[in-house]
Amino acid sequence: MPRLRTLLAAALALAASSAQAQDESPRSLVHGLEVLEDPTGALTIEDVTRPPWSARFGAMPEGRLLGRSRSAFWLRTRLEHLDQQDGWRVELAHPEADDVRVYWPRPDGTFEALETGDRTPFATRPLPHPTFVFPVPAGDSVTLHARVQMEGGVQIPLRLWTASAFDRHARDLALGLGGFYAFVLALALYNLFLFFTTRERGYLAYVLFQLSVVGFAAAFEGHGAMYLWPNAPGWAHVAGPVLLSLTYAFGTLYLHEMANVQAFAPRLALVMRVVAGLDFALAVASTFAYEIATAALEVASLLAIATAPVPIVVSLRRGWTPSRYLLAGWLAMGPAAALGALRATDQIEESFLTEHGFEIGVAVEALLLSFALAERIRVLRRAKEDAEADALEMQRKAARAQEEERRRIAADLHDGVGQQLQVLIARADAADDGAEVSALARESVAEIRRVARDLHPHELDRLGLAEAVRRVAERTLEAAGVEPEIVVEDVDGLLPKERWIDVYRALQEALANVVRHADATSAIVALRREADALVLRVEDDGRGIAADVEPGLGTASLHERARLLGGALDVESAPGDGTRVALRVPLG
Repeated sequence: MPRLRTLLAAALALAASSAQAQDESPRSLVHGLEVLEDPTGALTIEDVTRPPWSARFGAMPEGRLLGRSRSAFWLRTRLEHLDQQDGWRVELAHPEADDVRVYWPRPDGTFEALETGDRTPFATRPLPHPTFVFPVPAGDSVTLHARVQMEGGVQIPLRLWTASAFDRHARDLALGLGGFYAFVLALALYNLFLFFTTRERGYLAYVLFQLSVVGFAAAFEGHGAMYLWPNAPGWAHVAGPVLLSLTYAFGTLYLHEMANVQAFAPRLALVMRVVAGLDFALAVASTFAYEIATAALEVASLLAIATAPVPIVVSLRRGWTPSRYLLAGWLAMGPAAALGALRATDQIEESFLTEHGFEIGVAVEALLLSFALAERIRVLRRAKEDAEADALEMQRKAARAQEEERRRIAADLHDGVGQQLQVLIARADAADDGAEVSALARESVAEIRRVARDLHPHELDRLGLAEAVRRVAERTLEAAGVEPEIVVEDVDGLLPKERWIDVYRALQEALANVVRHADATSAIVALRREADALVLRVEDDGRGIAADVEPGLGTASLHERARLLGGALDVESAPGDGTRVALRVPLG
């Protein structure tokens, strides 16, 4: 909700700027503008204000574009009915103009020249503003001469403002765009933190994409030259196409990662990686082949807008739920970018949406793509949990199969070999000299019964978990000379029978540790229900375990039993203070 409120505040600030502009709209100078093309760029203000060049000005073509040209263009218009109660401003609302020169006539017939552009330091601008703004000299009317030159498409969005209206416009625009920058950068910073926490590549792709978008917006709106690189005119000239190319590159990689394209459509994933590589190459080319790169970017922009839904739809058809947010993000950004492209090529009239739709679309998209990241992490985490649960179930089945095999072998030993030895004992007892054979056979029977009991505890099947735990604890501890204290409740109904064996084996391992390593005189074994868990505790008064001692195989086996049971194992010990082992198995 805080992020949504920030987004709404930025949008309202931009809307307020638009509403204010409607109340005090600037006067467009495009329709009354006269134009003279100077292919050589050699004409001066003196040349174009005298015959024969002064007579060669013609009407501005329909719209505000003069096409792609390396020529210099001279502009001329008459500003009339200038109310002197307020000052006036002429604005060329195209921050990427390379060379802008404005000339105002002086009474002595000379001209005041104001020269600036994105290839000169920001300090050359008459007024500190992201676009090119020039104060109009005092007087009821004045003739404006201007010279503009720019690589790529030549745009002449020339407007006349009153000083007070322009100041309010500049203030409101700064507030709205400042909110936009802050919102998107805050999301990028938050997701950068998540990347460092999770090392999930989708977060890094998102951060780089949003940083590129904000950088391009700053360059496009003129705030980059004003605040970020005021003394780097070389970079200011190429920043727009470089950052736009990076936006497409990182956006493609983000979409590749987020839509899980590699899993659903490997060939499409390869195509997307190639496209991203071409976008990176276009970013590099923009630094030395500006005109060619900007022409290629116009095509790339249309292709990016048109083809972005393809991987989204592919993944949606495979049931990939994060792509719902990707589609919503494209619906927020795609139409706004298309409107901006149409306005940039003079296909539609200027409006609030064409002027600020890009920023609003980016802000909404940034929020939705952040949601897509969260959904992707949720889906991947759920898939990981399901895979771990499947693996655990397979391990449980393998353990049960192992126990069944042990049960069979134990039964064969007890009922087969054991019975045959009993027959041998009976015959040896009947013989006159069979005492030695009989004794050896009795020892063999006892050993076979011990092995059979270790292979599978039949008392677990006959007596139940609680009684089996009691008996094995008493037998093991007393045989080792350790005084037992046993507290066992009736817990047989708390766990399924197939899980009893894991509790029993865990107890055997814990008792073996006491007998072999504890050097204890007494031990407590408890099996009871505690809250929503079955808890097995084994505590001894032995020598304990030092903190720097690595856990042995027995402890590792206990942890594995706990994992198979879906429970947790706690081991507490200190030198001279005994050891306390607690196995908690959740119920239900």
